[in-house]
Amino acid sequence: MTNPHTSCTQVDHFKDHLIEQILALAMLEDLGPGPLDVTSAATIPASEICRAKLVLKESSVVCGINIFETVVKCLSPQSKIDIVELVEEGTFVEVKDRPVPVAEISADSRTLLAAERLSLNLIQRMCGVATITSTYTKIAKPAKIQIFLAGAGDYVASTSQKEIMRGRLCRPRTPPPVSVQTNVVSMH
Repeated sequence: MTNPHTSCTQVDHFKDHLIEQILALAMLEDLGPGPLDVTSAATIPASEICRAKLVLKESSVVCGINIFETVVKCLSPQSKIDIVELVEEGTFVEVKDRPVPVAEISADSRTLLAAERLSLNLIQRMCGVATITSTYTKIAKPAKIQIFLAGAGDYVASTSQKEIMRGRLCRPRTPPPVSVQTNVVSMH
């Protein structure tokens, strides 16, 4: 439960600060102490702009496309990045024969290449969580079970959840056919 003595702006500030710290640690692990990888800095002109397509390689719920902007801004606050979302956040996209473009991204080449791996890892994780949450929500709906997404420290129990705790509802006999792979999203 949220502390009634903490304002929303304080909570937002703490969340933003926490996200920045997590991204800084991840970038330090990925890139080392410099803001850009050495190869890109040595071979790509500073003024070069890169255009990329973010594609889904596997059917999933689109989630986290805007993380590219957050990572780019953490790497280089003055960098300009343009993201055109081709698919709305939260939409389930079915992939058949070919990868499906979900966004077009344009930014400084060096910064975008430095942001690519971390951004893709985060987006893949978020798409996987969103997809599996959507799957379980659909499975639970006929039993009138509500799935609530709560932040840290929050606890919400619906009547249906209490019934599960009392053993009144059974689990499905077989798990749903969902696979969460790490290579769901990529850039071209």
